[in-house]
Amino acid sequence: MSNDKLSIVFFDAHAADMINSSAGTIANYAKAGHRVTLVALTPGEKGYAFYEGLEITAEQYLQAKIDMWEGAGEILGVHDVRTLEWRDGELPYHDDVINTCCDIMREVQADIVVTHWKGSFHKDHVNAYKNVEDAVFLAGLPGYERKHPAHRVRQIFYTDNWEDWEAYQPDIYVDITDVMDLKLAALDKLLQITRDLGLEGGFDYKGFYQALAKMRGCLSREFEYAEGYLASYKATQRAKLLPV
Repeated sequence: MSNDKLSIVFFDAHAADMINSSAGTIANYAKAGHRVTLVALTPGEKGYAFYEGLEITAEQYLQAKIDMWEGAGEILGVHDVRTLEWRDGELPYHDDVINTCCDIMREVQADIVVTHWKGSFHKDHVNAYKNVEDAVFLAGLPGYERKHPAHRVRQIFYTDNWEDWEAYQPDIYVDITDVMDLKLAALDKLLQITRDLGLEGGFDYKGFYQALAKMRGCLSREFEYAEGYLASYKATQRAKLLPV
């Protein structure tokens, strides 16, 4: 990337998590002309099993999830939106995942990587953390030969996800006030399948993450709406973009 533009990659355990927790930050980077890559390690397709009597197949549900994930990315101004081959609830901590993440980091010359925090009750989230941490190390290792040359990631940030709050305390507040409308629109896009199928109930992701953004904004003591991050180093900062 050029000296004034960054490459940031969001590694998502499921095609939705990073929209929930980071849509405002994603929109900030995209609007500023930085390179943004969204990577879902799984489509998050097992939610199909929670609904009885659906008139679509599991494969149709999976494709609908991917379509909504890509549509949410488009709303936020991102066109490099990827879904990898692993399945919801079955993401392994494995060299295949690590190498794939490493290859993506090198390909896009990632300056910043964002992923899940390790303190989660969800296996896929914990393994996303482990795989990405190892991939960051290997991406910068010149002696580790892959398709693309070695590239050092400057910083890793962990998202503010309600499933990952064990020992989690954000030390970065990102101002998303100006793009809150885009965050809500992206969250609406993720809920499209439930609306289309006439399904109601379940966890209110939109309501929760809207309220969380308001709370983080209040805790920042500066912004109306904010998204929180835990950095791989400790430094309380307030900004529109994540510091590197």
